[in-house]
Amino acid sequence: MGALGIFLIAGLIVAATGTALFVALASHVRSGSTQAFDDSVTRWMRAHHTGELDAVMLEVTALGTGTVVLMIVAVAALFLILTQHKYSAILLIASTLGGLVLNGVLKFGFNRSRPSLFVPTVHAVSSSLPSGHAMSAAIVYTTVAYNVIAGVVIGVAWAGFCMATLEAIQKFGLRRDPRILQDEKPAPPETRPMRAGS
Repeated sequence: MGALGIFLIAGLIVAATGTALFVALASHVRSGSTQAFDDSVTRWMRAHHTGELDAVMLEVTALGTGTVVLMIVAVAALFLILTQHKYSAILLIASTLGGLVLNGVLKFGFNRSRPSLFVPTVHAVSSSLPSGHAMSAAIVYTTVAYNVIAGVVIGVAWAGFCMATLEAIQKFGLRRDPRILQDEKPAPPETRPMRAGS
């Protein structure tokens, strides 16, 4: 089996596993069995939130906003095209656009209302399942990481080769150093004074 077959099978396994997990979770959500848990978590967050924590959560949430995600996609795609990685750029753009369509379809299908325990500071027009921020961030950042993983792997391999070569050179150099070779010569046997009559 070639490398292409291995990649296709691995991709299908990941996709099937993720889909099965999403279907299982979504079925629990639609049945209402998670509502009590959702409400208790939301009440706990409302009782314990602080201004500093809110600021941190807003920054984390910003990583999945449309503006940030689209900027990352645009810069990464431009970089990939300029470095002769056209197909990687196409993969990144296609996965992002496909993710947006899939998210919209799923939101329309589930039409789950957003939590009402907080007074929203920003009016959201879409439903809450699945999370657009989380889904967009997962798609884009995972795809970008996949595009650069080959560089990371070859970089680590080259660094390992260089370190191994340096160690070998140092060992070889120590063995060939004349001062060390001189020290390694066996000492001459001790000369003992001859006894009289011997």
